[in-house]
Amino acid sequence: MKLLLIPLLVGIIAYSSRFVYKVLIRFVKMSMKMKIIASVCVGVAIFAMCMFVGGIFLAIVAHMLMLFLVADIILLIFKVPCCQKFDPSAFKHFDKIFSVGLLILAILMSVWGYFNATDIQATKYSVSFEDKVYEDTRVMFVSDIHANDSNIKRITEAISETYRIEKPNVIIVGGDLTDSSTSWQNAKEISAFFGSMTDEVPVIFVYGNHDIMGGDDFSSHELGNLLERNGITVLCDDVYEMNGICFVGRNEYYSQSGRGVRADIQSLVPGNGQNATVVIDHQPKDLEKLGSIGVDMSLSGHTHNGQIFPLGHICNLFGVNEMQYGMKRFGSNTAIVSSGVGTWGMNVRTQGVSEIVIVDITKA
Repeated sequence: MKLLLIPLLVGIIAYSSRFVYKVLIRFVKMSMKMKIIASVCVGVAIFAMCMFVGGIFLAIVAHMLMLFLVADIILLIFKVPCCQKFDPSAFKHFDKIFSVGLLILAILMSVWGYFNATDIQATKYSVSFEDKVYEDTRVMFVSDIHANDSNIKRITEAISETYRIEKPNVIIVGGDLTDSSTSWQNAKEISAFFGSMTDEVPVIFVYGNHDIMGGDDFSSHELGNLLERNGITVLCDDVYEMNGICFVGRNEYYSQSGRGVRADIQSLVPGNGQNATVVIDHQPKDLEKLGSIGVDMSLSGHTHNGQIFPLGHICNLFGVNEMQYGMKRFGSNTAIVSSGVGTWGMNVRTQGVSEIVIVDITKA
């Protein structure tokens, strides 16, 4: 996996350098050799700033490079012989206006994305299952918190407010509660927060890919033990039953937590066919198979619905995930994929919404 990052990092530096070179050509007078040297140095510096500073700077650079990439593709189209008479670069000062315009657009997108990321909404669904015996149950599904110093207070306040208004019967934390930016203190704080709710409703947790990689100074095992000490039910290919509904919590798809490989899902689904079955899997996997073996609903996160425009559309186009966002039927399985309550890498979201999912499971 790490080897795959090498061409990605080289690509970012190369395209950053190319962007800087194009800006230098348009605005600065210097020798060709100096322009090339300056472009490479600035490209590496931009990449380093993105890695170590992150935040809004990373968002601006990401959107700026994305916009220039799209612009390059469009301008290449105008270079085709049949389109040359429409070449916009023929207009006076086009390059300068175009470059500054894209930079301003990248900044505006990133600033809007920050406010969009911090505006946490409640998204509601209602489902019912035929020929099953169960009680009406309201589920609060929270995924992809990525707890750290910058977001933990805001997110816990939003969850508390939604809990107070919606009054769910069960809270499900659908993975990526933590990531590499999460300190042990953050982990203790978010665990205690969800633990304080267990006196009123059960709280279920399943691992996400970032959880199994461990936090800043703790392992996935230490996280699981911490959650369990706070009264939270950790499901790792285990089943929790309430109100006639079997909640099947899956081991994370990458299964690097040391808790064993994923079990065959069919071995976890109750065989009596009477109880409703809800599968909780951080990544939306095996959705059609779940529908073919009688699972009634699946809950997932992980995708962030792209988070940064237009990644969600690109993921849909190339089928990166079996399902990107929303609710969709696969046989008997009503699959719900959340865009998550938090963000990863940068506290910016220019695609999708930050959400807490409420699912009303009602009798048919």
